[in-house]
Amino acid sequence: MKKRRFFVLASGVAMALYAGLLLYALTGKWGYDVSEVLRKFVLDATASPEAYDVLAIGDSVVKSSFIPKDFASQTNRTAINLAITANGPIIGYYVLKKYLDSGKKPALIIISYQQGYLFQEAKPNVLIDNVYGFYLLNQTDFNEILQNAKKFNRCYEIAGLPCDSMFLPYVYVSHMLNLKNYMPEILKSFFIYGFWTNYKNYKKAKNTLGIEYVGGRNNDKINMEAFLSTRSKDDLTEFYFQSIVKLAQQNGIKVAIYLMPMKAYSLQTLSEKNKQDFDMVIQDLKKSAPKKDDLFILNDFEAMDDSYFGDEIHPNEKGAQHITQDIIRRVQKMVFDSF
Repeated sequence: MKKRRFFVLASGVAMALYAGLLLYALTGKWGYDVSEVLRKFVLDATASPEAYDVLAIGDSVVKSSFIPKDFASQTNRTAINLAITANGPIIGYYVLKKYLDSGKKPALIIISYQQGYLFQEAKPNVLIDNVYGFYLLNQTDFNEILQNAKKFNRCYEIAGLPCDSMFLPYVYVSHMLNLKNYMPEILKSFFIYGFWTNYKNYKKAKNTLGIEYVGGRNNDKINMEAFLSTRSKDDLTEFYFQSIVKLAQQNGIKVAIYLMPMKAYSLQTLSEKNKQDFDMVIQDLKKSAPKKDDLFILNDFEAMDDSYFGDEIHPNEKGAQHITQDIIRRVQKMVFDSF
């Protein structure tokens, strides 16, 4: 009897270890990816009937920098952080579009992207990852992106295929039907730890209204200089950057652009071409804005003390508080006085 119990116990442990190793092999991590949970929070917030006065839209630096509750307590205007990590203005446009489609209209959106993501989407298939990752993009959205990508010959960056590929119209469906894309989630579903981690991270996102301090978490190898040196002004990304502003202003929403501070060394080594490209993006944005008086450029390139950073580009909690205070000060002075 004892031998049988031992065998059952040993078999259970062996199966758990095997499943864990298989999970690790397929996903490279244990449990849930917190980024997936935060993306689901953003998707749910766009559909929720609860409305906010101010939206923050951007990438992981905004996600770890803008503290909605601090902003609300000092401005008497409710706010939410709808930034999504590792994505640029293309995803930002559809976040705003879905928020507005649910019948809500904020008074102000604060947009902020690292120069790299503002110049160019992160890598091929980033957008399609969002399709099966958390369904922000439906097939109509994705087809719209592909049509715009064709205008600028950027299909490979979006779908991993050239614009003349006969398979381009089937990218969305093929990813949705590919079981391999779902396998990590299927495996995670067998682990109570995965559900528990998922629940805790989602609850935390709801309590903080979207902020997540990602500085230092799996970002040790980030190099801002190398990151920016590979990027240049990109027509498709700029088109969607301008589209966010146009969509907002068409709905009577004011827009503020905030450039996140950098480490002093990063700012010192930033190339002149990078600065010029960014300035061109901003100048083009000003020209394309339907209501120029409702577009506010809050700041320019600035450095922040290294003690405020959790890694090379993301602030720690102290840095987030500093940045939020800076945004509050600038918005109150430049934007709210114009209401």
